[in-house]
Amino acid sequence: MEHGFVPSKAARERLDGLTGTLALALDEGACDDWARAHAALSPLTAPAEGVRCQTMELMGISYLMVFNEGDAEASLTPRDPRYTQVWLPLEDRRFAYRGQAFRLAACQSAVFVAAAEEGLPPYRPDIEMADIPLTVLQSVPETLAAGTERWLLDARFTLEYTDRPVYVRLEGFRECAYVSMNGKKAGNALFAPCRLEVTDHVLPGENSLRIQFLPPSANRFNGANLPWGPGECRVEQEKEHKK
Repeated sequence: MEHGFVPSKAARERLDGLTGTLALALDEGACDDWARAHAALSPLTAPAEGVRCQTMELMGISYLMVFNEGDAEASLTPRDPRYTQVWLPLEDRRFAYRGQAFRLAACQSAVFVAAAEEGLPPYRPDIEMADIPLTVLQSVPETLAAGTERWLLDARFTLEYTDRPVYVRLEGFRECAYVSMNGKKAGNALFAPCRLEVTDHVLPGENSLRIQFLPPSANRFNGANLPWGPGECRVEQEKEHKK
């Protein structure tokens, strides 16, 4: 029986040492096509369409970088049980991870890390958010010195409780955003969608939010004239977690 993917014995041994699943993937008669072999050798238990991943070893620590390039949310679980942290680099958030399925939104990236938990909050896939009413005071494009463009959004909202995490969620904007809360820098966002935690910058009662959106660099330097703007902005707060 001929197969489309038949590695050498040496290759089998090398891959077996990396994945521990080669016997399943490449057993003669089981490897009907490259797709099955690729799935069995993936660092994820069930690779999803549009999800790309890459493993890396640095300073004795193992990393698994995952990118959801698809159009829908993906649920994924690493094969390697050593991963104890998960980072969301574009949102600047880290959680303790204990092997449960991880939900990765479209266009979102995550990094799984085999390192001590360091007292991180646990990742909760069942987390629920409550929308905080947001009053937009202005949302206007501006032209600054030397022809530099930006889109300025000013808004305000009121918080009854500040004992639960608060986030600014940005969707559909291009290309980067600078977020300020109550006159102080709260974080930056690059590419949408993105959720920035601003818990340390909010106050009980009324809060002011300012976001500066900058256009793609190709517009300024290459005259690309790509569409850009603020997209959708929301303020969210975690609902009370019932144990």
